[in-house]
Amino acid sequence: MVIDTMTLLSPERTMFVQELESKKRVFDTLAKLLSLKQTQLTQDQIFDHLIDREKLGNTTLGAGIALPRARVAITQPYAALLLLNEGILIESPDKQPVTIFMALMLPETTPEKYSDMISELISSFAARPVAEELAETSEPEIALNYIETLFQQTKPA
Repeated sequence: MVIDTMTLLSPERTMFVQELESKKRVFDTLAKLLSLKQTQLTQDQIFDHLIDREKLGNTTLGAGIALPRARVAITQPYAALLLLNEGILIESPDKQPVTIFMALMLPETTPEKYSDMISELISSFAARPVAEELAETSEPEIALNYIETLFQQTKPA
């Protein structure tokens, strides 16, 4: 599956924050971003879905990155990107602070299709020092361009 980051992400759903003091605040901020420009789910519903999924298992990848996600009654996947200047310590496999949260809202239908997308995202994030490179950006458009380039590099020939 080729990830179309321009459809998945948008500048409106990309935010740079100096710091957030807790995982709950991070998920609340992600829910706020994910609730923008859509009418299917409220911010509170999104927050609850993300928290419920996180209770099933931690979504941190290591290297400063987390990929919280939820399967919900929508037709197209979409995402939000939250970048923290000061990372937070959460249950990360490498015990490093998490500075990048890419939250995904995924359709409940065809879970295997979206499992492939998640695998591709994880592979793309593992291919480069994404947290370090994104730490040097401060504009949503620049961050999104970087993410687009990252995924283009992992596309099959």
